Amino acid sequence: MKPSCFAPFYNLNFDVAGNVTVCCYNKSFVLGNVKSNSIAKILKSPILSELQQSLAKADFSKGCFFCEQNILAGNAENALLKEYDQYYQSKQELLGEFSPKSIELEISNNCNLACVMCYGKYSSTIRKKREGLPSVNNTYPANFAEQLLPYLEKVEVIKFLGGEPFLNPYYFEIWEEVSKINPSIKLVVTTNGTVFNKKIEDLISRLNFEIIISTDSISKENFEKIRVGGNFENFYSNLIRFKDLQQKKGKYIGLTLCPLMVNYSEIPEIIEFCQNENLSIYFNTVVNPIFHSTLYKEENIQFEIIQSWKSKSKLLFGENGHEKLNGLIALQESQIEKSRRRARFLKYLEENKIHPFIINQLKGAFYYDDKCGETNEKIDLPAFERFLESSSVFFEIGIKSENKIVLSEYISSYPNPQFLMKEILTFDIENMIPFFATGTSKSLKTQMQYQFP
Repeated sequence: MKPSCFAPFYNLNFDVAGNVTVCCYNKSFVLGNVKSNSIAKILKSPILSELQQSLAKADFSKGCFFCEQNILAGNAENALLKEYDQYYQSKQELLGEFSPKSIELEISNNCNLACVMCYGKYSSTIRKKREGLPSVNNTYPANFAEQLLPYLEKVEVIKFLGGEPFLNPYYFEIWEEVSKINPSIKLVVTTNGTVFNKKIEDLISRLNFEIIISTDSISKENFEKIRVGGNFENFYSNLIRFKDLQQKKGKYIGLTLCPLMVNYSEIPEIIEFCQNENLSIYFNTVVNPIFHSTLYKEENIQFEIIQSWKSKSKLLFGENGHEKLNGLIALQESQIEKSRRRARFLKYLEENKIHPFIINQLKGAFYYDDKCGETNEKIDLPAFERFLESSSVFFEIGIKSENKIVLSEYISSYPNPQFLMKEILTFDIENMIPFFATGTSKSLKTQMQYQFP
């Protein structure tokens, strides 16, 4: 059986803080940090093996929430895990020593825009002007590029993310090293399209670049409303220059787009534009900020979004265009069903007079789940009833106030309702009741740690 995702077998991601993970979406399972460990040592992390074993069993519970959400919603076309299928050759290869075929670099937040759905972690402009915070210090050791050299001979793809990659001097150093050691490496740059000059043109002409341009609109009004600090005319001129340069070489160029409340009605036209211009298109899953996302609105608003897409689906899309749009519709419809399912469970709690503490904790968990995008919850009603039954036992015996606080902290540390219920359902009720009823906070914590290492 092939793993559900090949990222932990072939890919490394380096973020602004120096953390190393297997992809840009799974930030929960960190292999190590370049400030304290070499790349060679990080590759020996037991967490890497843990992720490999998990995904080999189609278990997405170890931080792989975004991809599972898209797959379950019928939006597999926009699931990031598809990106790593290209590296797979044989089962035997998976058993060998890890050697990355793909490296993702997002090692600086230096950026000239302040996009409405972005944060200071990815934009120095936002961090300074919107968040009022000091600049992020460079966490990467001086020999980081040197540490990468042994892997450049075998790596097939290096992805350069941001901030804005074409404003990062470090990346230009790496590109020059690649030109000397292995110019065949595919260099995938995700740019906001606002920076283009002779130096960039020369690099793209010499090396094996693929260009992905982040934009959320092809209209001046929406573009400048979303991409704060950007000039649409400059962006569009650069888009054409990038497109012409890449298409003359027969190289990949595409757009990546965030579906937002401000631009959702424009998405079908953007798909059609991309097909007319021979551009690929990829949609990000926007979960944060919640107020910009299309996924966390009242049901009537979500239906309006879906109907606006369906009403325009008769545009002259090719097969891939229909697939992209239908994937977005499926994801939106699955969110409506998830909200309805949650409402049914909360109503069930109230009707069965379950302690308000439990209800409030789950409401908080649902909210946090939405806010963080960890939407891996699949509730089994019989199991949920057992959870409710055991929970009501805890409160009927009268939990000491200090232990209520501990229990609250414990539940709050598991924002995903499915994980929360799985773990509470495994409580040894007979042994746990005395701790809740009479035990101290310290002994309760000890018991929890014993049962859930």
